[in-house]
Amino acid sequence: EEAHQQLPRRVWMRRVLLGWNRVSVVVASRNLERMATGVWKLPARRVSFIPNGVDIPAAARAPGDAGQVVRIGTVAGLRPEKNIARLIRAFASVRARRPARLIVVGDGAQRGELQALAQTLGVADDVEFTGYLRDPSVRLTDFDLFALSSDTEQLPIAMLEAMAVGMPVVATRVGDVGDILADVSPENLCEPQDGAFAAALS
Repeated sequence: EEAHQQLPRRVWMRRVLLGWNRVSVVVASRNLERMATGVWKLPARRVSFIPNGVDIPAAARAPGDAGQVVRIGTVAGLRPEKNIARLIRAFASVRARRPARLIVVGDGAQRGELQALAQTLGVADDVEFTGYLRDPSVRLTDFDLFALSSDTEQLPIAMLEAMAVGMPVVATRVGDVGDILADVSPENLCEPQDGAFAAALS
């Protein structure tokens, strides 16, 4: 609901519950830190930033063979703000030019709608919906590329896990994603728009 702007009633609720009670507030992204001090008007001294973190595996992932089918993957709840439809449309553009497979790890209310979109675009045979996995990181080794197509994020753990195994990432510039990728692979960042994302993924 707050992908594009904060809802006034929630802003006031946060100001009242967090501000007047003089509680310390811990945030998991720089984006939330900016909101807490700038929009919710909390004193900076009471806001602490503790970033999400992931375990670094003992061995990095081996790169795939450039001549094989490229396996693009994502890990996300199938909700509107994750915009998996954008990813499927971009994948269809890639698939039209080279052998490719899309692996969508996660489940949610939009699953049927997204499967229908893949069918409509003629790529359903090359799109795998795994459903819910208790430990989605086990499928990371099946990806050659991690794709994040969200309209909004904070500091996405799935993306950090992909980076931790040495996987390239293509992502929309939302939340803290731009801060993370800017020094690593700025050319793989794009605005959260269908055309820009399709071009970056291609």
